[in-house]
Amino acid sequence: MNISNKIKTISDALLNKHNFALVYISALLLRSVFFLQVYVDIVCKICLFWGILIALCDLIKYKGKFFKAADSFLPLILCVSYAVSIALNYGYSLYGGIKNLMYLGIYFFVLLSIRYDGKKEDFYKFIKRNNDVFIAINTLIGIASIITFLFSVKTIYHVGTDAYKVGFWFNRLNGVCNSNMETVMGLVSVALCIINLYLCKGKIGKIKILYIANFVVQFIYYSLSGSRAATICYAVMAVIIIAFWGYPVFKNRFGNLKAILCVALSVVILLVGEFGLTKATQFMMKNATYGVNLIMGIDNNDDNSINFQRVEDFENGDITNNRAAMWTAAFKIIKQFPAFGVAYASQMDIDGNINPKIDASVFDEKDLSALNAAGFYFHNGFVQMILCGGIVFFAIFMLFVIKKAWKFIKYLFKRDNKKSKYYVVVVILFALIASLLVDNIVEVHIMFSGQDSVAAILWYTLGCGLFIIDSEKKIEVAVDE
Repeated sequence: MNISNKIKTISDALLNKHNFALVYISALLLRSVFFLQVYVDIVCKICLFWGILIALCDLIKYKGKFFKAADSFLPLILCVSYAVSIALNYGYSLYGGIKNLMYLGIYFFVLLSIRYDGKKEDFYKFIKRNNDVFIAINTLIGIASIITFLFSVKTIYHVGTDAYKVGFWFNRLNGVCNSNMETVMGLVSVALCIINLYLCKGKIGKIKILYIANFVVQFIYYSLSGSRAATICYAVMAVIIIAFWGYPVFKNRFGNLKAILCVALSVVILLVGEFGLTKATQFMMKNATYGVNLIMGIDNNDDNSINFQRVEDFENGDITNNRAAMWTAAFKIIKQFPAFGVAYASQMDIDGNINPKIDASVFDEKDLSALNAAGFYFHNGFVQMILCGGIVFFAIFMLFVIKKAWKFIKYLFKRDNKKSKYYVVVVILFALIASLLVDNIVEVHIMFSGQDSVAAILWYTLGCGLFIIDSEKKIEVAVDE
């Protein structure tokens, strides 16, 4: 191989969006581990510029077809709208706004448009490879978190000015990362296992040890974490998968009415089964921890007893865990900048001073406390989107969501597609994306959340799903194991 061919091979590998997704999302997953954050940060920052480079090279390569490749001009309009927000708030939010704009570029023009990258016959091989890596990383993170439970770890880990709770806190397992985020990623990894099984042979074939291990680990972690967000995501995924996957099977066997009853019964059985298995897992893990403590000579007295009844840190019975106060404060800012928002979610500096553009007289002590607690994270992806980009940005985004959802729904309701060996893959991807969007009612994982593995997975899986919908009839060869 001569030098020019070597250079071309290297450049093709660097500009391959599948390779970028593999490195970027893997780095974000590892960064979610508190102990690894400092070490992986540099990789994530390099990936940020790497992704922008890929998008720019695509722009040069495809020219007028570039934005068409991103599936309409809506992503471009969203970026332009947010650029206006940055310009209007340049005095306070310039640096944070530009970073957010770079993340939007990666989401829209790299991860979302991944379906147009590379040869079509290699596409399933790429996403199966990537999924296997993501599954393996999530399995290892889950195992590490479970170990902190078994050995009764409870400590504070400091990264710069941030302090993270490691182990079992407030009667729920954090483990080595944020429990809400990691339980959702665990659910994602289980969905990726099922997708890969179908990509291998078009049907559930030989179960891999990794996939079994991942399912067991993620369910144990989920049971110990007490994450309500993950429970909601699980319920949404169960309903969608049973409705679109189970209903056609039941209908062919029993007819319409009995099929609907079977779907309803299946949902109830799954939800009740989840509750029962969760309680059983908590009981077994509690006793396993007592056994480990006994071996290590730790006294299992009442002070060290394990209880899974969540200890809430909110006041006056606020079931949102003080998140409602963040949303109230955010909307008081939105009212002042309704059209284009304030570009960056953090509206207080390190000394607690409010963005000088904002009329601080509208805030009471509770609002100021909530803003200080929120930092750049308002525990609601849609509220944070309106805060950063304004109503204009939010309206365009919702139009984008409706358009993509309609594309999935049309595919799922088309009778001929139900015979496709990739129909189940589209069902699971649709359920996964829907559950992640629902998760954003209480978390921030769509955009404007910085270096976020859940956000990256959402846009990556959306791009993969859209590719399958558009191109599956042209791809006849399934990927072999």
